[in-house]
Amino acid sequence: MNIAGFELDRDWTTTKPLEGATEPLEFFRNPYYYPLNMRRMEHLATLGLPLFERRVLEVGAGIGDLTEFFLDRGCSVTVTDGRPDNLGVITKRFAGNSRVRIARLDLDEPGDAIPGAHEVVFCYGVLYHLLYPGEALRLLAPLAEDLLLLETVVSRDADDRVELVPESTVRCSQSLRGKGARPTRAWIMRELSGLFPWVYTTKTQPWHAEFPRDWTRPGPVPTTRAVFVASRRELSSPWLTRELPPLHLEPTP
Repeated sequence: MNIAGFELDRDWTTTKPLEGATEPLEFFRNPYYYPLNMRRMEHLATLGLPLFERRVLEVGAGIGDLTEFFLDRGCSVTVTDGRPDNLGVITKRFAGNSRVRIARLDLDEPGDAIPGAHEVVFCYGVLYHLLYPGEALRLLAPLAEDLLLLETVVSRDADDRVELVPESTVRCSQSLRGKGARPTRAWIMRELSGLFPWVYTTKTQPWHAEFPRDWTRPGPVPTTRAVFVASRRELSSPWLTRELPPLHLEPTP
């Protein structure tokens, strides 16, 4: 099936994996990703967002470990990733599920593979693996009729900038082009504010070491993450703020 040049439901299980790539199941199913994924989705569930029975576009899905969050809430999900080996796992995993569509989407070089609009665009854990993060946000914004949900690794610096860093091209969770981005929180808020009328970050953070509560001093781990919500309408959730907090509230249990 092809919608506006966007290829859906191709049998990615027959696509040759990228040369030298780590086997996706072995890579993603490990003690690092299990708690990270659970804490991220627990946190998203506390934000009071309208995420039930929505049309969702998920980008950078990996092997689909976060997709279940939306399926459990009655959503239909177009699941995308830039790596054929990851899409092969997703195809097997969701075979026969009528609420799942699968397609390849390389956010750095999308070409004609642009999906149609969805109510929610879900962009967790992919922006920092991109060579062109600003261009990716400008690509995704028109596809979000209601919300864009963003979680990414960020720089702890307070200024407004993005820095490129080297990444592995053979690890199935990292950059396709050997470089990834480390934007600051201020850069993300500015970029999203040029694309959506209402842009928020969260007053709490997921209960995980990579999500700092205090941005004013060095953290215990080198990788730091933050969550952002961009919306077409004003949101009333008490857990969202339009300011960048130097100190987050205690996470909800």
